[in-house]
Amino acid sequence: MKIWANKKRRHTKYKVEDMTLVKLLPQQFKSLQLVHKGLVRKYEGLFPILKKVDKVSYKVELPPMLKIHHVVHVSYLKPYNEDKDDPSQRLFKRAPIVVVTSYDNEVEYIIADRIVRKQCVPSTMEYLVK
Repeated sequence: MKIWANKKRRHTKYKVEDMTLVKLLPQQFKSLQLVHKGLVRKYEGLFPILKKVDKVSYKVELPPMLKIHHVVHVSYLKPYNEDKDDPSQRLFKRAPIVVVTSYDNEVEYIIADRIVRKQCVPSTMEYLVK
């Protein structure tokens, strides 16, 4: 049993200022819950390690737009190996999570509204406006 359990484990040790890739799950972001998990990148990065918190956890410097905890388990980290052919690999490519607060047209009044419920997706409100 131990052989099978240890087969995919990576026993890696990171130092402060090492660059790593972080596994970001679609469940952590409401904007990505509607997207199939196969279409989302597994690892995002390039984030430096700030300090070692525990035997298996590290504090990582994440951008403030992610709004997730900075202490990450070692299983969610992957060492960064620089690609000499593609230097753009190190750039953070995830689009910023934004909320639309301005609209093109002015709403006079709401004619009707309804709640749309689908399986495995959060319910949404739809409005018919004039």
